[in-house]
Amino acid sequence: MEREVPKTSLAAYKSVKESDMRETHWAKIKEALGKIKVGNYEQIASVAGMDKVSVNRRLSELFRREMVYKAGYTLPTSTNRQAECYQLMPSITQTEKIPEGKTIVDFSKELVQIDLFGNIT
Repeated sequence: MEREVPKTSLAAYKSVKESDMRETHWAKIKEALGKIKVGNYEQIASVAGMDKVSVNRRLSELFRREMVYKAGYTLPTSTNRQAECYQLMPSITQTEKIPEGKTIVDFSKELVQIDLFGNIT
């Protein structure tokens, strides 16, 4: 049997979806994680200056969008329950280095050079 979603919950979801609030919250959470590096929802909420429930909901959205990841361990909350810790996804900005010396193209040119008439030189 499928659970029916309350109308108030659906209205709240639509209002958040249509507003900039979600993106603003994401930015605050990412900024807070940039400062503390790793933390559970309560720690992140404290640094971000946000409500714990809002942070918890936005963290699940950020996790689904692969903007944050679970650190692999938990820390106790204020009620002494364990909560997942999150970290920002590492930014991948690897640049490809061009090796020094001859390239494959240079070697190929040395091996076979065909002039316009098809003669191998």
